[in-house]
Amino acid sequence: MNFEAILSDITTRLLLADSTLYPPYLDTMTKDEKFKALIEELSRAIQLKNRKGALINAYFLGKFFNDLEESIQKSEYRRKVTAHYYRIAQSTFDLFEVAPEQIMHTQILTVQVIKRLHRNDLLDLRYRLLNYFVGTQILVDENCHGENGDESNPQ
Repeated sequence: MNFEAILSDITTRLLLADSTLYPPYLDTMTKDEKFKALIEELSRAIQLKNRKGALINAYFLGKFFNDLEESIQKSEYRRKVTAHYYRIAQSTFDLFEVAPEQIMHTQILTVQVIKRLHRNDLLDLRYRLLNYFVGTQILVDENCHGENGDESNPQ
């Protein structure tokens, strides 16, 4: 999959009833329970070739690592996961951190493709995704408000 195909896939918006992402754990769970659920669900999604499930679970595993505050905790959990899963999780989170709901709109992107991206390409895609959503938000705001930011009068 080339760079332009990935960019097109991550910036496409489908008509979806709900594009909210839900983690495979409850907020009331301990860190260990959350981690175990994340690894199990990511592994299962990859085994079943569930593309979106793998992306979602990889994103939340990357978020889990990102949210750990202590470097000792990061090292402890890092040792419990394969290098393959860690790279998938970190890369997926890095790409979609600015717009995680966009995972639900992708049609062809896989965690394996994300894992194979060079860091510079991944960061470039992240930057372009951010710009796409900032631009989209500006257009939405311009449609809803007048030039000075007030509600437009439809008359």
